[in-house]
Amino acid sequence: DDTFFDLPDTEVQTRFVQGLKRVYPTIRDDDVLAFRVSRVRYVMPIPTLGYSTRMPPEDTSVAGLHLVNSAHILNGTLNVNETVQLAERAAKRFAALP
Repeated sequence: DDTFFDLPDTEVQTRFVQGLKRVYPTIRDDDVLAFRVSRVRYVMPIPTLGYSTRMPPEDTSVAGLHLVNSAHILNGTLNVNETVQLAERAAKRFAALP
């Protein structure tokens, strides 16, 4: 029932990028290469046996394009802290790629 859920995508992007700049003050608008909003009213991750063997890859069929999202969280819950930690670890790995 949060009013944030009904904001236009552009307003969601503006607010999130502003928040990102508070955490990372040196980030610039042109550092954000893409931004997508996905809305789901009810979310509950359901753990399944053997998920680690079926987890989607981070590498895509497009050279240099990697995807990391909450689907890559193992042995955890779907929360912001784990998602941010996952993204930070992935960014370090991707930055080290040739």
